[in-house]
This record gives sequence, C-alpha cells and structure tokens, in this order.
Amino acid sequence: MRHIYRKGTSIKGVLPDAAAAELERIRSDRGALTARNVVDESRPEEALLHPAFEWDDKKAGEEYRLSQARSLCRNIFAAPDQEGHEPAPVYVHIQSQEAKQPEGDYRPIASVVQHVDQFALALGELERRVRSALEAVRELKQAANAVPGGDDRMVMIAMAVKALETASMAVSKLH
Repeated sequence: MRHIYRKGTSIKGVLPDAAAAELERIRSDRGALTARNVVDESRPEEALLHPAFEWDDKKAGEEYRLSQARSLCRNIFAAPDQEGHEPAPVYVHIQSQEAKQPEGDYRPIASVVQHVDQFALALGELERRVRSALEAVRELKQAANAVPGGDDRMVMIAMAVKALETASMAVSKLH
C-alpha cells in the first residue's frame, strides 16, 4: 500500500510511506499509537520521525510536539489504488474508556470497522465532532446576522446548518 499525506498537509523531512511504516511499528511495539508514544519514539536524533518535530524548547514545548504527533497520525492516508477513488485515512482516533490511557489512541481504521465496540467508540467520536461543527456553524450564523447586507452569506450558512443537521442525524442512526 502506498501512502500520502492528507491534501493540504505537509510533514517536514519524512515521506508518507516511511511515516506510515514507522507509525505502524510504534503501534505494534508499544501496543497503542498515542501522541505520547510517537513523540517518545521520535526523540532520538536518528529516529525516522525526528525531523517531523520541533525539538527546540524555546520554539515549542512538549504539548506542541504532542499536537504535531496527533496531526501526523490524523494525516496519514492510503493512496487510492484505482483512478477515481479517494485517499482513505489509515488511523482513526478512539477515545479510551480506561483511566490508564485517558487520551485514547489511534487505531488502524480497517481493524476498527471489524470490531463492534471499537466502531461504536469511533462513531461516538464522530458524533462529537459533527456536533462541534454544527455549533461552530450556528455561531457563525449568529455573527453573520449582526452584519447588514449578508443575505448571500446567510443562505450559504443556512445550507451548511441543514447539511450538518442531516449528517448529525445520519451518524446518530448508525450508533
């Protein structure tokens, strides 16, 4: 399988196939693909993913590196093997139900869809994200209402609200 980064994403110094292989190695070796595990495994200068991170603590602290690791996990996609197909994400974030790992971890999406409990957790996360997007659009609509002459914008925002409401209902029916 060939890998690419999500459209509009670039990760400095690491090719997508190499990043995907290293993330899978980390997941396999550590038992879970978490931002913490990715940062810890990438800390040595000779580590394959080391160039993907900002190591100068004056520029970025540990929380920023964790954010970079989350971004890396979210932005690895499998390249389509046929023309006309879309790239597919390799990993999906699953919120943990365990106190020992409250941040959750990233799991291969192909595996998650085969396990009912993991799929339910992924759907729960999707529901949360759709609700968050819907709330953001509603806030934008509220702000646009305060601006005179925004009729075209209001029509587009109303369409976005309707689409997100439909998506939200569809996702909740899957759960």
